[in-house]
Amino acid sequence: MDKKKILEKFPILRKIRTKQIKFVFYAKMYLDKNKYCKEIIKEKLPYQLSKFKDRMVNTKTGYPIEYQYNKVFNLKLASKKINKILIKPNETFSFYMSVKGADKKEKYKKGLTLVNGKIEFVEGGGMCQISNLLFQVFLNSPLTIVERHTHKIKDFPDPMEDALKGIDATLAEGFLDLKVRNDTQNTFQIIIEFDDEFIYGYLCSKEEIKEQYKIINKDLRYIKEKDKIYEKVDIYRQTIQNEQVINEQKLYTNKTQIGYELPKDVEIKEE
Repeated sequence: MDKKKILEKFPILRKIRTKQIKFVFYAKMYLDKNKYCKEIIKEKLPYQLSKFKDRMVNTKTGYPIEYQYNKVFNLKLASKKINKILIKPNETFSFYMSVKGADKKEKYKKGLTLVNGKIEFVEGGGMCQISNLLFQVFLNSPLTIVERHTHKIKDFPDPMEDALKGIDATLAEGFLDLKVRNDTQNTFQIIIEFDDEFIYGYLCSKEEIKEQYKIINKDLRYIKEKDKIYEKVDIYRQTIQNEQVINEQKLYTNKTQIGYELPKDVEIKEE
């Protein structure tokens, strides 16, 4: 009997294995010599660098809407450990190091999570909506992306039609994290806020920054490989000063499998 079948047959072993994986995951961070940010202040830093929003409840998933409301609960619970956190010079922000222990007093609810290519209902599900938002905020800043992972499968359409493609950041405690490092002499601050419909993420700074940043998509295409459809798109960052683009840099090409039916007018090429 292989390891996967043993863990399925004996749930207690799965729990033990999960705890072991998480212990090693955090132990590595405690020993990796990075200085992880942890200070949260009540005040907002004076200069706002970037701000984005995302609709929280996605009615296009095809799953019971209760899991969307559970996700909203999870997002608000985790955000308490992130909102107004400072990223000082030479500090690193880790999503999981920051939200660790957020559910000690009030437990996460079951939300949708992609596990081994399949949607499952797990406690804390839907957390990627914060990491997606934060990654977009970080891309529009001088912060250095240290770790980011794209979703292998995009299971349903974006809740906002004008959303940029290829700027997601998936999470899996014990395996996949979102990390950025502050290699500047400025201090930054993450802000997470909510209203009835949207979650807002933005970045403030202690000192004013003259440059602005804009992320754009180029060459969005859909391709077919071995009976599977993939979305590929190039991600560029423009640096803007005095309303003029002074630099444009290609950051990466994002590729993810499409797990839903595309509109009939979308061209799909063989590759």
